Amino acid sequence: MHDLTLRLHVLASLLILGRLSSGRVRPGPSTGTRHPSQRDAGFTTIEWVVIALGLFLVAGLAVAAINAVVNDRLSQLT
Repeated sequence: MHDLTLRLHVLASLLILGRLSSGRVRPGPSTGTRHPSQRDAGFTTIEWVVIALGLFLVAGLAVAAINAVVNDRLSQLT
C-alpha cells in the first residue's frame, strides 16, 4: 500500500520538476521583457503546488480506501 503512495508521490514530483525546468520563458530581444504571447506560457508555480497537493490527497485517500477494504476482508476471514 505504501509502495503505491510512494510511487505516486515520486511521479508527481518528477512531473512538477520536469515542467518547472522546461517551462522557462526566455526574455525578449533587447529589453529583457516578455512578449505578450509568452506571458501565459504554462502553469505558474502556485498552480503546480495546488496540483501536487491534490495528487497527494488523492493518493492518500486511495491508500485509506484500500486499507479499509483489506481490513474488512481480513475480518470476514477470521
